[in-house]
Amino acid sequence: MSYDTKMDKAVDELERAGIRSSSHHAFSHKFLRKLGVKVRPSYYEPIWRNFLVLGVEFFVLFFIFSVIFRYDPPTDTYLTLANEVMMGTSAYALLMSMYYIFMARRCNLSKWESL
Repeated sequence: MSYDTKMDKAVDELERAGIRSSSHHAFSHKFLRKLGVKVRPSYYEPIWRNFLVLGVEFFVLFFIFSVIFRYDPPTDTYLTLANEVMMGTSAYALLMSMYYIFMARRCNLSKWESL
């Protein structure tokens, strides 16, 4: 079955389960799809892939925000700032990945392969 067909079925299933469209049509996923990358909705991704994607996405945004508003050159280096941002990013990515798994099980969503 083609990616587009599976994607349509997945979106229908998510809407029937009452999951908001903003949750499975994240900005990063829309951007990657426009580039031609075949990204599944987060509820159908394995936990490790969600962790990596969310971690990278949030790290970039949070690091830029921290450099602009929190960076103090005499006492901080970019490396210490990156380490602090990485800790927060890891916690966020882990919690969100677990949330996606929990909600997929709670709503009895199908596996991507069986769509």
